[in-house]
Amino acid sequence: MHELLLFSQISPARHNQVLNILAGVTGSQPFAYQDQTALFAQLRIPEINISSKKKPAPGTPQPQKWVHKLSRPVQITSDTPESTGQWRQRVEQTPDPSVKDHTAREVIENEVKDPKIFLDQSSYRLLGQHYSLGHRFVSNNVVIRIFRVLLSPAQQQLPADKILEGPPLHVSELSVLDPSGTYVVEASVRIEDRKNTKIAEQAVAELRVFKQSVEGVIDLRVPDRLALDTRVKDA
Repeated sequence: MHELLLFSQISPARHNQVLNILAGVTGSQPFAYQDQTALFAQLRIPEINISSKKKPAPGTPQPQKWVHKLSRPVQITSDTPESTGQWRQRVEQTPDPSVKDHTAREVIENEVKDPKIFLDQSSYRLLGQHYSLGHRFVSNNVVIRIFRVLLSPAQQQLPADKILEGPPLHVSELSVLDPSGTYVVEASVRIEDRKNTKIAEQAVAELRVFKQSVEGVIDLRVPDRLALDTRVKDA
């Protein structure tokens, strides 16, 4: 699967105004969501049976290791925080350097049947966790998210098993990553294969039309692609 994206930021003072404007632009009401995300650095590439395959030639680049995101929907604003869904695994490739007017990256997503595989310290290393609180809109095939990232510095040292098997934290135990309270805006379109030129062009066109529809309200742009690089270094 591939994602085509644009990003922006808005101040807390404009948050409700932008939600109301997007409700008008998309013809839908905002859907509130809360997610918990655990980040794991991949330390070892899973072994495969190569008995029936050719061995790689000398000098062949080694498979790249990536940061794996495990996310699940949660409810952290109620009296009793709880998970409301299963963990899902997500790996985001480094954005394509040849694309300039939007961010294009390959994404792999799977359900996690057994989160305990991430407790194998020879295969994965816990990097930390964070929470996302925000709202989501859908406009044709464009998904718009407006959210803030929350952290709990005292809980960042929790062992992986406590994060994956325990309950989420309460919102009162968290603080925003950006002290200014700024919200992130993300507009994305998903397609199965960018090699399908017709579908890819349609997706880009939809993203462009949405960008034009919110000009003057949201300044959607392309961030530095290396800021979205999730390759594991020195693992």
